Amino acid sequence: MKEIWKKYNEDSMGWHVLVGRGSKGYFDVFIANPKELWQIKLESMYRPNPMGLGVKIKKSRESTELFRGIPNYGLRPLSKKSMGMMMSVIKKGAPPVSALRDIMSIEPKPHGEIATPWILQGPVIHSAKPLELISDKQRELDTKLSIELESLLRKKRFGKMYV
Repeated sequence: MKEIWKKYNEDSMGWHVLVGRGSKGYFDVFIANPKELWQIKLESMYRPNPMGLGVKIKKSRESTELFRGIPNYGLRPLSKKSMGMMMSVIKKGAPPVSALRDIMSIEPKPHGEIATPWILQGPVIHSAKPLELISDKQRELDTKLSIELESLLRKKRFGKMYV
């Protein structure tokens, strides 16, 4: 994650994030920039410090196509006006398309360049079966990541003597 955040802060344009449940109920997070793609397997998305591991994988035509047309992921600085628009959208329920378009047109910025009190992070696209969207070749890697994550979780829960 440190490598990914470092690269994001060097160039915040062209990033995408796809999340879904993978094998054995773990979460798969795919993070792509224009040149690279990572798969991260997490035990949970809802714990403050989840256990997980990841690997940089070769970008393919399928993975590049998958993210085409999806708005860039990133940190978007929100002005007081933009934050007010967001709050009115939340209160009203379904957001007007123009409000979403205006907010998503804000260019993502590196963390160090944001001086506003509010930041919108995203979008994060969710898919029921993200591995099927990327490549059949991912199944073997996914199995290896699941096995390694289970090993890490056993070590954490029971100590090394039971692994």
